[in-house]
Amino acid sequence: MTQLTTTVRVASGYVRLALAGEIDLSSIDVLLKGQGEALAGAATQRLHGVVIDLDRVTFLDSTGIGALVGGFREASAAGLRYRVENPHGAVARVLDVTGVLPTLAP
Repeated sequence: MTQLTTTVRVASGYVRLALAGEIDLSSIDVLLKGQGEALAGAATQRLHGVVIDLDRVTFLDSTGIGALVGGFREASAAGLRYRVENPHGAVARVLDVTGVLPTLAP
């Protein structure tokens, strides 16, 4: 298992949360904390929204999918944009098979 790490930066009017590692039940708190802070930062700074960069994520289970969908809903309720970028391999496949890819990565 690879520990989940986060990196946050602001670019082009978005808070960008880059994730690296595996997203599962044991690491979901890291994702939820980072995503919550990114959403709060975007709202406070009056930015366009949040981008979740999955380029370095190697595994994503249903817990992670639920957290991403929850982040999308929270952003939408706050009038913010939310999108996932750079899913690939097994991560892209699971997002596609579950039907959330078109919503999260338009």
